[in-house]
Amino acid sequence: MVRSPSTLRCAISRRGAQTWRELSFEAFALRDAKPANKRGDFTVEEFVPGAPRYFWQRGATEAPPPVPGTITLVHRIDILERTPDRLVVAVTSEPGSVFLMRLSRGDISGVYFLERDQNTPDVWHYFALTSLAGVAALRADNFYRASARGLFRHTAGLPAEVRAP
Repeated sequence: MVRSPSTLRCAISRRGAQTWRELSFEAFALRDAKPANKRGDFTVEEFVPGAPRYFWQRGATEAPPPVPGTITLVHRIDILERTPDRLVVAVTSEPGSVFLMRLSRGDISGVYFLERDQNTPDVWHYFALTSLAGVAALRADNFYRASARGLFRHTAGLPAEVRAP
């Protein structure tokens, strides 16, 4: 989680210019939901249903000034299903403050599905659902669409120059 290369997203300006920008600048695993309780990276064995995990992330935002260009959040990871052929992971934001705004639990949430193709076992299908609520949803459509494409490219191992479907 921490040692992976940067995830990039395509940022589109109001004038239509496209540039590649980092989505996440820094992240680390936590023992619980408190940012001060940093720990080493999670192991595969720790990702089991019923055992929530937490991580801290400093990431990009497209909010207009005076809001800073980066935010820090704590996220909760829940493994909803884990079999040799399917993995379902939910990631939700924990309560916190971003600049002068208060985020509630789950204002930013996503559920990620990885499923092995039944006819071609070395092919995996990826599907993600993202939800924004409260202040996280304000003027965030383009940013989160670009973020979702960036996360897909990162998960699929595609270079930034390859446009995600």
